[in-house]
Amino acid sequence: MKHVLFSLLVLVLPVLSTSLSAQKFIIAEDLVLLPFDVTRWETVDSTFLKVRYERVVNDPMRKSGIRKEDFTLQIGHHISKYYSEHTNLMDERFSGLREDGMKMVWFDGSSIYQNMPEGKITVVQREYFSPQEESAANKYEEELPSFTWVFESDTMTILGHLCHKAITSFRGRTWEVWYAPDIPVAVYPWKFNALPGSILAFNDTEGIISCTAKEILQVCEPIKWFRWQYQETTREKQLQYMKQIHERPSLILQDGEPTQQMSSRGPETANTAIPYQPMEKE
Repeated sequence: MKHVLFSLLVLVLPVLSTSLSAQKFIIAEDLVLLPFDVTRWETVDSTFLKVRYERVVNDPMRKSGIRKEDFTLQIGHHISKYYSEHTNLMDERFSGLREDGMKMVWFDGSSIYQNMPEGKITVVQREYFSPQEESAANKYEEELPSFTWVFESDTMTILGHLCHKAITSFRGRTWEVWYAPDIPVAVYPWKFNALPGSILAFNDTEGIISCTAKEILQVCEPIKWFRWQYQETTREKQLQYMKQIHERPSLILQDGEPTQQMSSRGPETANTAIPYQPMEKE
């Protein structure tokens, strides 16, 4: 069977949802994540505080414009986990854990565990188009990154907390970060760390990526490590792989069959690059 990559979202989405594991798709200028099995997992820590963020990506190369996505930061006694809520809702729906949620998503497929193992970060990146029965993902470890912060006098109130501004340059982007000294917990989304307060908002200075806390919750729930099929890699290799598959989506296909995408002219060779704005450029 030929694998067909679709670039049209509205017309094909109802049809595609019935046969997700049979084909591979690109929809609306994005690689698509298929649901993973989240029924098998182990607890690595217990959450006592959870922060929900809204991330906005305004990519000038993307015809569809602004893309919004909700993220969750679970803060445990020793470990924190940062991941996409949209992706998690899709997984839970297809794993039979809920009735609502996404049918498929084109959002972020990574999970970031800080201080796991101690003093390090573990990053999990799901394989695009991996069917649920396989649930294949790449993972790598790195030392907790070192950030050089420049503190400024600007302030802003977020969720009732007075936040101060700090700036840092990290792996190809310059970030403005807003942190709240009055929250007595280390709240560090993504890979950020080492600030005298909890991060409630951050944005890059190019105006492409911004993320703002929308809710802070006291909860008691497990931080889960899912029992997927993991392939060890390095940060550099994963970064290069993600860049390549967005520049040439057909590289994802492993069976050598012709790759097509649907356009107004009918089926044609899929060679169109997909807009991509990673948190790390280098």
